[in-house]
This record gives sequence, C-alpha cells and structure tokens, in this order.
Amino acid sequence: MAPEQSDWIPKVNEDGSTSYIAEKGDNASTLASQYDLDQDVADNLYSTMENGEISGSNVKVATGSEVMKLDLSSPEGKSSQRRFDHFLFARDHTSSEGGWAFLSTDYYSNTQYKDVMSGWAKMNVGDDSFSVNYAIPLYRSATFDKSSTATALGISPLRAKPAGRTSLFSNQDNMRFLFTTQIQERV
Repeated sequence: MAPEQSDWIPKVNEDGSTSYIAEKGDNASTLASQYDLDQDVADNLYSTMENGEISGSNVKVATGSEVMKLDLSSPEGKSSQRRFDHFLFARDHTSSEGGWAFLSTDYYSNTQYKDVMSGWAKMNVGDDSFSVNYAIPLYRSATFDKSSTATALGISPLRAKPAGRTSLFSNQDNMRFLFTTQIQERV
C-alpha cells in the first residue's frame, strides 16, 4: 500500500452530526482541493476550525449541505485509502439519518466514467486492523429510462466475497470486499 497522505477526514459524530478533521499539514488549500471548493469558501470554512475540526453545521452554512463530496479527480481523491474512508463515512452518515442506501453522487464528485472504485485500504475493526481489497460500483453509463447514472449503495454490513464470484442482482451484490490479511500491529 502507498503511504498515507495528509487529507481531511470526514466523521459522523455520536449525535449524527458531521465534522471534518484536519490531519497534520492540512490547510484551506487541501480542503479546497479534496472537496472541489472555491478557495474563498475553503478559506471561510478553515477560519471556523476549532480544535482541528470544522463542523458540519459550518459546512452547511457555506455549501448548503453538511456533507462535502470527495472529488475523485483531486490528488486526495485519488488515494485508495481516502476513497474507502469516504465510503465508510457515507455508510455511517446514511445510517445516522435513518437511511438504508445512498447514491454514489451524494458523497463523491467527478464519478463520470469511473465505473468502479477499487483499491487497497486499511480498516480498523475493534482492536484489529485489516487490509481490504475493495471494488465499489460508482457510475452507470446507460440507464433504461435515461435517469440518474448514480449507483445506489446499501449500508448493510460489509462481508467478504469469494474471489471470482459474479452476481448481477443488485449493486450491493456487485460490491466486493476481500479481507485479505490481518495486520499484526494493534491500533
């Protein structure tokens, strides 16, 4: 796996609200890049940061939504780890809102021509850390009724799929998570 970059980390708080956590080296420019924001908007949001966090309520005032979409064309959005972390954020946020599925375009921007988002990431479960190879559908190039090309993704628990299995019944079935190795280090 490639070394991790400094990127803003989206978080769903215990009360269901969102916040965005700055990592070392993050600033208004990395915020603008990661979420495809105008620099003035990013500067304004950055000025509201308290204890390394920007609240979702401040994001909503600035952008109209407490959820910022990860720009898949940005340097940060090209990181396999960041893409997977944002997927987990989308699942957690959708669940906190009482939903059972979300559209890929509700949490990611620049999804066109990116049929599947795939890569390797680290996932913490309790005290253990696992390497995950994932493939998540994002974009449908053709729809029967010319409606949205966004893919609906369910929030059901993640489960590993046997390699080579193909299923076409639902987008959730097309998601593949292969928990390949347990990392020996404890988090």
